[in-house]
Amino acid sequence: MLYDCFLCHAKEDKQFTDDLYLALRRAGLNPWMDKPPQPYEDFGISYGADWDHSIRTAIKNSALFLAILSSVSVGKRGYVQREYKLALDAMAEIPHGSIYLLPILIDECKIPDIKLDGVKFNSYQAMELHNKDLNKLVRYVTSLCEPRRREDIYHFKAQSASDLVNAVSSNCQISLAPEIGLSSATSLSGLNFRFVRSFDGLGLEIHNVDGFSIVSEQTERAHLSIEPRYANVLTFRGCTNLRLVNLKLGHFPEEGYCTGGVLEFSGCENVVIDNCEMYGCGTFGLKFDGCSNVYVNNSIIRDCCYGIADINNSSNLMFDGLRAFNNREFYGFSIVGSRDVTFRRADVLMNNVKGDLFEVIDSELIKIQNSHIVDNSYSHFSKSEQSIEIVDTLISDKI
Repeated sequence: MLYDCFLCHAKEDKQFTDDLYLALRRAGLNPWMDKPPQPYEDFGISYGADWDHSIRTAIKNSALFLAILSSVSVGKRGYVQREYKLALDAMAEIPHGSIYLLPILIDECKIPDIKLDGVKFNSYQAMELHNKDLNKLVRYVTSLCEPRRREDIYHFKAQSASDLVNAVSSNCQISLAPEIGLSSATSLSGLNFRFVRSFDGLGLEIHNVDGFSIVSEQTERAHLSIEPRYANVLTFRGCTNLRLVNLKLGHFPEEGYCTGGVLEFSGCENVVIDNCEMYGCGTFGLKFDGCSNVYVNNSIIRDCCYGIADINNSSNLMFDGLRAFNNREFYGFSIVGSRDVTFRRADVLMNNVKGDLFEVIDSELIKIQNSHIVDNSYSHFSKSEQSIEIVDTLISDKI
């Protein structure tokens, strides 16, 4: 099936249906409705498309038909009545005993007395949802549908923080507006994201997605920020095949402090960070814990006040064309229990740390190639310099 469920509703019940659509999306399902809410408005009936044909095709290609019924809609004449009959017609191709038609009563009303070829609309057990409990409905629909498993990448445009988080799911690419502050969406939650409390506010965590991208299609990097100084800007847990492209990320309007970093990845695999700028936060520009296959390309880490990057128990990381400058405090790069970490064509400039510029502990295959390490201040370049292979690299520091 192309869609997990078709949402049939009258225009008077559109607000409930919009909320349901977003909740189903957050649960990893692929619902269909004629005019979806942002940021999914391009997934309904296309401009210029034949309206009747589009609806008939969507009903035919949906695994479930959800009929949103209210005291207003059941008494209406018009196309919604035709959709009920189309659902009954589709029942002819549904195996006996399978659930396809699900009436949902959102207030006190009766199911329409409609029949087609002996099949009655009101013979199917309804779900009474007078309190409009979306969670109950989403759990049930999810139990009936396998979350989508397809190669298609869904493209969304996010004009706001709520657009962004509502679009979080596997197999999707989110294109950002020039400026988005995540702190405006902290009341939201979903199957693959939540806002996690820190000392002075909430930070966004995205988890268990596969094939997920956040990008800017503009010439300048899109600015993605968060207000709480103790929260990470973005945290990813248990994710695979991630892409962050052409982004500027940091705490705004105040600089982060204490526990607030920029990007943190835990248990992630196949991560690409391309042409991004991570700036001035409380801890590190990047933190990796238990990650593998990471590629950081042509990116900037600046003005962070614990260090540049913290790498723990991770493998196969490539930093290509990294510029790291004006970072300070404890150490530059901390690499612990990791292997196969390469810095190529890096410019590490004007950083001031009390410890090692490259702290390497219980790690192997650490390489610095074709790089410039200039005007930094530190106690030691590395106490484990024998663990680092340095090739064609200029080192000219204050020490």
